Amino acid sequence: MHRGRGRRGRRDAPYHPHPRRRSHGHGPPRLAHQAFDLWQAEEFFPRAGPSPDNDALTKALIARHTQLLPRPSQQTQVTDLVTKVTAIMDNLIVLQTGHEEHAIEELRPVGNHKQGTAMVNDQCAELVVLFKVWPTVKCIEKLSELIVENLREMEVPSGSITMTNDKAGFTIQVETCQVRCHASTLPESWLEPTLPGQVEVRDIENGLAYIRHTRWFEENVTQTGTRMLIRLLSDIGSRITGFKHLTPWMLVLLAHQASLAPGRRDTLPIAQAFRRAMHLLSAGFFLPSSEGITDPCEASAYRIHHALGFEKQELLCCAAQTAMRLLSHGAHSEILGMNQDCSVDFEATMNCGGVIISPAVCVYQQEDENAERKNGDKKDTNGQSEEQATAVEKSQA
Repeated sequence: MHRGRGRRGRRDAPYHPHPRRRSHGHGPPRLAHQAFDLWQAEEFFPRAGPSPDNDALTKALIARHTQLLPRPSQQTQVTDLVTKVTAIMDNLIVLQTGHEEHAIEELRPVGNHKQGTAMVNDQCAELVVLFKVWPTVKCIEKLSELIVENLREMEVPSGSITMTNDKAGFTIQVETCQVRCHASTLPESWLEPTLPGQVEVRDIENGLAYIRHTRWFEENVTQTGTRMLIRLLSDIGSRITGFKHLTPWMLVLLAHQASLAPGRRDTLPIAQAFRRAMHLLSAGFFLPSSEGITDPCEASAYRIHHALGFEKQELLCCAAQTAMRLLSHGAHSEILGMNQDCSVDFEATMNCGGVIISPAVCVYQQEDENAERKNGDKKDTNGQSEEQATAVEKSQA
């Protein structure tokens, strides 16, 4: 035996490429694969022909992005309303004694307007109000009433002010502009006893998550191309059914992943980033067994696509596969919605320049599984009833 030498492993011991993913007797190991990314494996799969010409796609993406930009007049109106609401809350923070039920600790702007990814006709800004204590529905109503009173003192027409309260916050609307305020609290208030009428824990966590997402966006997303891709993907999600299940946070992380060049710190051109985003989704990037993207704002290794159900994950993958077929034949205008006269149906056969394109077919069937479960439950129930009947007969005998 030699000192300083580590202990050797057994020769017959199984090899674990990922030692942290062992099951340790708690079920089968979790085997997650990485979706095929052509941009990362480009040196192993050299092109047999010339690279595709992205000039037409680049021009179409820039033209569509110009249409999606918010109008300067709309941005001015929203900014004016946010400035007034923020000034009112700042005055309340200064004048409060700290013993009020609606005492505010801090105010944080979040959402698309803060991140610079707002789209046309999007006139709703978002704020997160951090209360000193765990907020209740009554203190939210009291705060919203104070803001409306101060808005009227600022010579804002009272007839144009509309206030809507709910269990998670309130929304103030002046004409066509809105300010959505999410109620949350500091982490220190989580130890306080629960009282009736308090805001639910899920809503409190959502408010804190909005703040983390905005901070991460400001630190990591500094490229204009990534913001362009976020707007384009959001527009596609609002028109095509398969992409509608992507949340704004998923779109941000997907656009950031697709825009970064593998192995370098620079970003890809907008056309290549758009193709890569569609390619990743079509390759099963957000399917159950894929590694996907780890949420950078969560302590645990949480995959963002796990929030989607199996059916939504497959609908997204099938829609991306159909979009890749259209892109390969130069039908990018149909995907981007440039042709107002013809609407593309991703669930029907399409004719693209004489080429018949069939949509991807889903294979996941949730109804059959539910039916099998019901049949299994019926069999178990019948079996239990027969045993119970036999026991009753024996007892009677």
